[in-house]
Amino acid sequence: MTAARAEADQLLAAARTEADDLLGRARRQSADADSAARKAQNEADSILALATEQAARMRTLTEEQIAAAEGTVQRARSIADGDLTAAEHTFARRRQAATAKAICRRCPLQDSCLEGALERGEEFGVWGGTDERDRRAMRRLVARTAA
Repeated sequence: MTAARAEADQLLAAARTEADDLLGRARRQSADADSAARKAQNEADSILALATEQAARMRTLTEEQIAAAEGTVQRARSIADGDLTAAEHTFARRRQAATAKAICRRCPLQDSCLEGALERGEEFGVWGGTDERDRRAMRRLVARTAA
């Protein structure tokens, strides 16, 4: 009976050790899961904050772009009515382009906008912080380096 008792005690000790190991692993996995959940929540909060900030910035840009477009319409009417000379028209266009470029510099989509304009071959307007002359110069530079 003593041998059976000793064997039972060994089995019980082994079972307790294994149970303790399993419990320790479960606690570590639970802590890891909690940590991963906290990390995911922090990342989600950061993304939400960034998206909120960009949305606010985009609303501001839209209002500025509307104001710039209204100015363009007024200048176009002045030119059509003969109120502006050619030099005044050129100056007005350059001033308008400078204003649009300033707006572009603050836009988070500037690079993708420029890339799209170059892919589409946009010939007019300000795209991605560049005007027609800037994009023509870029195309010439790319053509020279490719040759």
